[in-house]
Amino acid sequence: MTHLIVYDRSMQKTTLYEQYTDEEEGSARERRLSLELEARRLGNDVEVVVLQAQNEEALRKTHARYFETLTLDDFKNELTAALAKASSADAA
Repeated sequence: MTHLIVYDRSMQKTTLYEQYTDEEEGSARERRLSLELEARRLGNDVEVVVLQAQNEEALRKTHARYFETLTLDDFKNELTAALAKASSADAA
């Protein structure tokens, strides 16, 4: 299976993920080129990659950073924990 990923370096997250069959690999590579040219034209700091992997699970193991994004709930939990820690430090 062929996987196309656009990873925004400044946001540190994947902004586009598409899967293609092995027969569609050429289409995936054409799309990659088109997206890369558009990103350069716009001055976007992104990685546009085409990767081969048996499935998404295998890709997540070998290229985990493309799938590690901080969700809003994760952010809220981290912020709440940091505020609680700061409050307890102030009280001490």
